[in-house]
Amino acid sequence: MISDVRWWDQLCENKVVPRYLKYNINEIDLNDNEYFNLSKWSYEDFSKLKFFDRYMFVHDLLDFIMEHGWKPFKYPDEILIKNYKDVVDENIKSHKRLTGYRLAKNTFKNKDRPGDLILEHFMPNGYYNLSSTKLIFNFKHKYTIHKWYRAILRIIYKNRRMKKAGSTRVIDFDYKTIIKSIKVSDYKDKHFKICKFRPVSLYRALISDLGLSGKTFFDFEPRYGEKFLAAAVEECQYYFRPTCPFDTYYKDVAKFIGYDGISEFDESIRYDFSIVDFDFKFNKSVFDHYMKNYFKLVDTNVIFVSAPFADDISKLYPPSKKIPMIVSNFPGLNGYWFVYN
Repeated sequence: MISDVRWWDQLCENKVVPRYLKYNINEIDLNDNEYFNLSKWSYEDFSKLKFFDRYMFVHDLLDFIMEHGWKPFKYPDEILIKNYKDVVDENIKSHKRLTGYRLAKNTFKNKDRPGDLILEHFMPNGYYNLSSTKLIFNFKHKYTIHKWYRAILRIIYKNRRMKKAGSTRVIDFDYKTIIKSIKVSDYKDKHFKICKFRPVSLYRALISDLGLSGKTFFDFEPRYGEKFLAAAVEECQYYFRPTCPFDTYYKDVAKFIGYDGISEFDESIRYDFSIVDFDFKFNKSVFDHYMKNYFKLVDTNVIFVSAPFADDISKLYPPSKKIPMIVSNFPGLNGYWFVYN
């Protein structure tokens, strides 16, 4: 006969992972319905739990997510004001290299950069169709619960791998990390992607280094407004081609930062410059469309051309100069800024 069995005590202590609020927000001021995305649970706290307490935490976290579903991220005004101040004060030389530019480390990582919180607050972000601000699935639907569950497990497994590799960095549980842990491969429809904001400081560096501050800027692809924030700080009159989602939400961003130098594209106006990067995924057909319809309306065109296309484009449209641009560790994704004066 087995006596003094204590297996339950060894697996469970009835402990929980406390919920914190990001950015030192006072819990008294928190409105869960509006700022639920500020909730955070420490992975360090989670790692100290025993087996069943961990199991219960994961399911409690799933219940919290399913209760709130998916809503746009919102931040209190004081957080947004600081985030814009960080845009203004940021060191824009972080992208500069001896021969050109590089997307700064963690550009696509789960890290808040100057401007990101403003864009998250005012622009839709998450899993959206490329041409629409409508979510591709209902995050509250019972069918999607396994996607959230797998995303939480990815965070746990990634933390374990990092610790095993000797890293002291940890990834906590919050809405942003969970959303970004959902993989595109989980879905049959590949015509969507999670938004990845480009660094405002990169565009500021280009504008400043090329002597374009204070001039008129035509944005062929405004995307989420990264280049608009850069234009505002560099005091450029900003014109944009209406595209989703910027054309729907830009007024709120402009009002918040107090910048009225923004208008939609007008083909009767001649523009000082444009920066066209094709989301750093060069597309020949879109490039041809730009060259045919907009190129001649702009005095200085700054266009990203990926390395595999650089020679052919140079022959068809010889640039005034080429500036190297490192996008990734994969050479085929890197390229050049072709500058046409």
